[in-house]
Amino acid sequence: MTPRIHLPALADQPAPPVPSDPLPLDEPAAHHLLRVLRRGIGDEIEVFDGQGRCWRAQVASTKPATVTLQAALPAEPPPRLRLGLAQCLSTAEKMDWTIEKAVELGVSHIVPLLSARSVVKLDGARAEKRVQHWQRLVVAAAMQCGRSRLPEIAPIQPVGTWLASLPAPQ
Repeated sequence: MTPRIHLPALADQPAPPVPSDPLPLDEPAAHHLLRVLRRGIGDEIEVFDGQGRCWRAQVASTKPATVTLQAALPAEPPPRLRLGLAQCLSTAEKMDWTIEKAVELGVSHIVPLLSARSVVKLDGARAEKRVQHWQRLVVAAAMQCGRSRLPEIAPIQPVGTWLASLPAPQ
């Protein structure tokens, strides 16, 4: 299986990148590609933007780490059905596992909920730090399972607030 790297900078570009253009890698992507996957100059990889687009690329240089796009791969079609997961906070390992499996199953958004019986109580900076951790976990799970669309992770909110935000049944 071809290794996959997430490049969020591709999503911010107004026009799709042109093949043969060198793309610099950010520090986490460069570390993962060069140190963890042990890829070198000339190795083929896939890069994706998190919004359904994916490209075949080749490692062009290691210092600074850049890849050269070769060809656009077929875009991941938008899902016919948007599935979401609203999950009350659980212990760190269980919540991480739940988010990882939700990404693999194809959810489009994840809402972490705080309930009266939640063992874990997060607020302020700790909650923000945990959401950032889950976003990194979403990227890692998508790289592993082959998804090109990343689900959104909502801020942690109380169950009552989330229920009030839902549309009324028709």
